[in-house]
Amino acid sequence: MNKTTYIILVFCAFTFVRGQSFNDFLSQLEQSDINARPALVDSFMNAGHSFPLIEDSLAHFIYFGDASTIHVPGDFNGWEPNEHIMDRVEGTDFLYLTMQFETDARLDYKFVRNMSQWILDPLNPNTCSGGYGPNSELAMEEYIQPIEIQYNGSIPHGQVESFTFQSTILNNSRTIYVYTPPNYEDFPNRHFPVMIVNDGGEYLNLGKMDHILDYLISEETIDDMVVVFVNPVNRNEEYFMNPDYAQCVVSEIVPHIQENYRTLDGSNHWGIMGASLGGLISVYISHLYPNIFGLCGSHSGYFPEEIQSLVSSNPNVGTQFYLDWGTYEQTILETNIALLSVLQDKGYSIETREYHEGHSWGSWRAHTDNILTLFYPRGTVDIQKKRIKAPNHISINSIFPNPFNPTTTIQIDLVETWHVGNPIESGATSLHIYDITGRLVETVVNKKMNPGKHVIQWNASQYSSGVYYIQLKSNNRVDYKKVLFLK
Repeated sequence: MNKTTYIILVFCAFTFVRGQSFNDFLSQLEQSDINARPALVDSFMNAGHSFPLIEDSLAHFIYFGDASTIHVPGDFNGWEPNEHIMDRVEGTDFLYLTMQFETDARLDYKFVRNMSQWILDPLNPNTCSGGYGPNSELAMEEYIQPIEIQYNGSIPHGQVESFTFQSTILNNSRTIYVYTPPNYEDFPNRHFPVMIVNDGGEYLNLGKMDHILDYLISEETIDDMVVVFVNPVNRNEEYFMNPDYAQCVVSEIVPHIQENYRTLDGSNHWGIMGASLGGLISVYISHLYPNIFGLCGSHSGYFPEEIQSLVSSNPNVGTQFYLDWGTYEQTILETNIALLSVLQDKGYSIETREYHEGHSWGSWRAHTDNILTLFYPRGTVDIQKKRIKAPNHISINSIFPNPFNPTTTIQIDLVETWHVGNPIESGATSLHIYDITGRLVETVVNKKMNPGKHVIQWNASQYSSGVYYIQLKSNNRVDYKKVLFLK
């Protein structure tokens, strides 16, 4: 290869980085002389890309350096270290893996180098902290980063104090943090609603919940409130429906907070929340003690059959629930849908959200504001001065007949969302049908729909008899209903 040919090849690589696709670049590499490939790769790597390289719904993971193999475990494969191996371009140290995701997905991942070394993606500066350290973060193009988790020096800040709390019931001690709003000391006669947060230290350190509270209060989106962050001592033991831990919360921690902070009375002012097993214990405690906690929030809660049976075997205790989960946490998704079905059968007030995310603090910190704005909305605010949310939800109102053969009528309700006095344009509304294993069998609707009530028919004549789940989804809100098809 002469010098002129080499210069032309390098120029072609620079032409790629101005707008051609990644596949075009790969084709160019494959068609080039093997000795010219390192220079083409260098020109690509020096072109100022962000990595992973994202093109619509495609994410191109790239590793450039000395390695025999690179695998990519993450939320999308259950963190399996031996799946999703990168391909190498012959004659180079350039390895790549292309995967397809929803355009609003946000996921954690890492690289496994040479089958043993777990590392962050060296080309990706974006990370998300978790309980086991940081992970690299993949955020697709339509994902919106949560500004509320960032520290904002230009707004008032609440105070966070900590103390060691001794439990007689559990015979142990733990650290508790308490957030008081910015104006707490300015109004000595004022009392405040309360949220108890399980895994409290992680909600502060990883979830940045104090920043979220400061932001929402400054925006006049939520009422000023007191938040109690409770650290676990033995998380698995305490959070798996432990009646002694529940008793500690309601008989020791709650009275301590009531005695030392100015709190409102009434279960409608007291909430409890958590993530994963913290979601399980929150639902458990709120169900056992509805006179204390009338509000319950869960991020990616794990809900085994024991909690489903507890709820189904007792009458509606009046608790208001918020549940969310990710589509990349299959077991969690399934248990949430199962609990949701039980709660719906009992007539509970529930808000649910589903996101294209995994089991991660990156998800939970971005959706903590959903719980706070649902349970503690600002009392009276001028609509022209701030963002407010009118009652906004989606629901499957009725399915008739049920059981059915072979056609049933589904009535759905889409309630409008408002922003500074004007409706927000909604995204696509979908109605999916899943079988009892969670497999998608049919998409009945996938289009933009106006707010209001809609009637949709589903003909199941081509399917087998059995239980199916109908999923309604719009603007990240989701509702499920169970239906029985009998031929």
